[in-house]
Amino acid sequence: MTMTQMKKARLSTAIASALGAVAVISVPMAAMAQTPGDPIGFAPTGTGQVLIVPYYTTNGGWTTAINFTNVTNNALLVKVRFHEAQNSRDILDFNVMMSPHDVWNGYLTPGLNEGDAPVFRTDDTTCTTPALPAEGVPLSAMAFSGGNADGGPTDNSRLAEGYIELMVIGECRSDGACMTDFSTVVPDDDGIGYLTKHVAGMPRDCARARAMSVADGNAGFPALGASFTGNQKHGAPAYRNSLGLYSGRGYGSVMSYAPLKGNISFVNSVNGQGGGVQALHLDAVACNSQAAPQGRVCGNQSANLVTAQSPDYFLEPTIATMPNGLWDARSLNLLESRFTWASVVNEWADNADNAAYTDWIVNFPTKGFHVDQFCHIVQANNNAWRNDGANVLACAQDNSSTARDERANYTAVLADGTRATPSSMRLAPFNNLWAVGSDGIAKSAIRYSSAIFDREEGGAIADSPIFSPGGSAQAELKFETNVIRFATNEEDAPLQSIMSARFDAQDALGNADALYGWMDLQFSGVSGTPGANPFVGLPVYGFVMKNRAKEGRTLNYAQMLDHGYNWSR
Repeated sequence: MTMTQMKKARLSTAIASALGAVAVISVPMAAMAQTPGDPIGFAPTGTGQVLIVPYYTTNGGWTTAINFTNVTNNALLVKVRFHEAQNSRDILDFNVMMSPHDVWNGYLTPGLNEGDAPVFRTDDTTCTTPALPAEGVPLSAMAFSGGNADGGPTDNSRLAEGYIELMVIGECRSDGACMTDFSTVVPDDDGIGYLTKHVAGMPRDCARARAMSVADGNAGFPALGASFTGNQKHGAPAYRNSLGLYSGRGYGSVMSYAPLKGNISFVNSVNGQGGGVQALHLDAVACNSQAAPQGRVCGNQSANLVTAQSPDYFLEPTIATMPNGLWDARSLNLLESRFTWASVVNEWADNADNAAYTDWIVNFPTKGFHVDQFCHIVQANNNAWRNDGANVLACAQDNSSTARDERANYTAVLADGTRATPSSMRLAPFNNLWAVGSDGIAKSAIRYSSAIFDREEGGAIADSPIFSPGGSAQAELKFETNVIRFATNEEDAPLQSIMSARFDAQDALGNADALYGWMDLQFSGVSGTPGANPFVGLPVYGFVMKNRAKEGRTLNYAQMLDHGYNWSR
């Protein structure tokens, strides 16, 4: 074994021993045990109702693939939502109608020509709504351009990186009426689970299932300052069960505690590299945030989250509104406490000798619900409709206007001009609204500090002397999904991100010869929301992409490593 290999082998031991001295709790995400004082839903099983894929990319020859599995005997309705990286606006949204024990997959590739939008494709036969054509469907810039502009870039370059949410929003139980062939009683009136069930490898009738997903033309949608009435929350699609949990032919409330498992894979056929990592799995999200699950299923308090796959109903649900119900974001802070961390830890490399480099992915999957405060724009994550599930807020300007100042434009605001109600949709625990900064870049900056080490050193204790060489630096993360690049040269970075921020490890350490080590990225100046989220830190998730690209495709490798986390309260 070489000296370099020995240093690599000791990294995990170094991290463990160093963090043992830090006065915070540090545990793997999937292994965290729940205590009576903690919120439900850490998903130690690696399955969940909500899955967050913290990063996708089509840069640098990379293809991003996702796959997820229905681990239950029931039929599921799964919303797949792609977000662009900078301000988390929706850029593709569709639903997958999964048969019991079904597996579904798809992949994202660059557009055909330079400047084209990335294209999502699938070869899977499972029913989707709308249908995904064989040539794929391009991601869309509509949510951040034209009347939805937010001050950031408006071209297709903004679509090349982002993250993905997978949410189970409806369920058809195996013994429910939704699995029944009703055609002997009423022609063409079969249950949604019956239509989407695979027979000899193919669903029975995707066309009829899709026809059930559109909105009732009479449903309507509320104006600013109005209230939700009738079917305005969801659009009354035929595949939504309105007769009780499982007494009708549509999807009912989500009852399975953790019905979905998902993964992400990155493949670069040009460089001969690939890697994979788990999504963040959150269980029991739709089980009503204030009630404990009954065994491994949700109780009858679970809300029906099925919406029409038609504007603007398809904007719901979100991870912010799943706990309480459509358009009701009052339990966002409680959800965030499940993955709020004081800091993120992982390894880094900037080693030209063996062409080993790392990129860090740092994703804040709920940030947009706090910082994207455009009251009158329904495509904004923080908007007037996403409130208490009953009332639409009034705005300081009408919905037809595209003008806005640098601050929130709600009528009820705090002293700093940001949104006041409900408290879960306030700017906290983040510090800055999404806005164009003095540098001309639209962003919502998060300041962070870092304790960085090479592989020969121990850990650092806050407010105490540290071993040398060790160092600290402070910088900012601008976006919802961020790429921290350690490679000195951009062309050496594993993910070839067009929005990456360089972290100069050698400068931070004061050692030009430092090639690899580990870092503790610490969020400074943030805290929990009193009475709601007692955890100090920010809701965050991500991973490290590590690669070697020097000797050609046969000798290259890539590796994706889950972050470790520290938490305190």
